[in-house]
Amino acid sequence: MKRILSFLSLLLCLTLLSGCSNQVVMSDRLLIRGIGIDSIGEHRYRASVHVMKTTEQEDAAELLQVEGESVLDALNNLTLQIGKTPLYSHNLIVIFGRSCAEQGLDYVLDFFQRHRESRPNVDVFLAENTAAEIMETKHNDRYILSQDIDDLADAAKLNGKVADIQVYQIVN
Repeated sequence: MKRILSFLSLLLCLTLLSGCSNQVVMSDRLLIRGIGIDSIGEHRYRASVHVMKTTEQEDAAELLQVEGESVLDALNNLTLQIGKTPLYSHNLIVIFGRSCAEQGLDYVLDFFQRHRESRPNVDVFLAENTAAEIMETKHNDRYILSQDIDDLADAAKLNGKVADIQVYQIVN
């Protein structure tokens, strides 16, 4: 009887101490640093996404563009295009195209306020034309880093000429 009881308690301990069994390795993740959203029709969106590629020399961005019937659908299509799981917790900026603003931001903001990895303090920008134009901007044959665009929001504290608005402020 003691042997059966100790076996059952050992089995119980093993099931409780299983740990993080479905962990995603960092090499299987897309490190998202910036997202641009454009409306390209009624309930059709294009997401332009800056993904960080870290090399030994310096950081560089890669641009991925996907489409979908919603922002969530478009961003889920990243996994179909690349085969890696997006990591949104490192996102610095969200840029909305003029077409999104004209339709109203309620529908497109839904992803950024509900997704479990999305942060509410991400800086928000509104593009004069399309968000893709900004995300596609290059300098010396390299995409401008989302960190550099994010620094523009920080400049609002210095000169007051740039609006420093974050996702949670728009939602409120």
